[in-house]
Amino acid sequence: NIEFKIGTFSEIPVEDNSVDKITSTLALHWVPSIKSSLNEIKRVLKPEGSIDIMLTEKDDGDSFKNPIIAAMKKHLNFTQIMNAATLSQRLSKTHMKENLLKFFNENDYKIDVKNIKQQIFGNFDEHMKWWKSRSEQIISEIEDKEGFLVDLKEELEKIRTEKGIPFDLSLLYINVKKIKT
Repeated sequence: NIEFKIGTFSEIPVEDNSVDKITSTLALHWVPSIKSSLNEIKRVLKPEGSIDIMLTEKDDGDSFKNPIIAAMKKHLNFTQIMNAATLSQRLSKTHMKENLLKFFNENDYKIDVKNIKQQIFGNFDEHMKWWKSRSEQIISEIEDKEGFLVDLKEELEKIRTEKGIPFDLSLLYINVKKIKT
């Protein structure tokens, strides 16, 4: 009995208290408001329902940030770069837990927020497959995408180590479920 519906975190197209399980992978950090999204999740979740969410943590891609900004400066003005920087919610484990506690009482729900960190090394093409699938929105305003990728490759080569170009992966894995009484 599975039914798929298309919606957004701010407007989930189902009735109140009607969802058994909410699962999201690498999406929640793109919402304009974590609080309104969590409010909507709480609205649709059945009292005995559970949540599994994975999203990027505030330190995700730390080693990539400076090269990306350097390449962006060649293609975007300051305002455009700042707008791109605000597209993704940059939440720490503590901040995410604080937000969850506004909607899910610890006496009623077990709230587990884990921070998974790993440094990944690869060549430019390997990183771009991963980065573009997760973060292409950040460069959506760049008109010359091919030129940007040339500039980005040049900047990322500056941080290459003997293992390859580093990427600091930092994800939050969230599990919320009702405490059995």
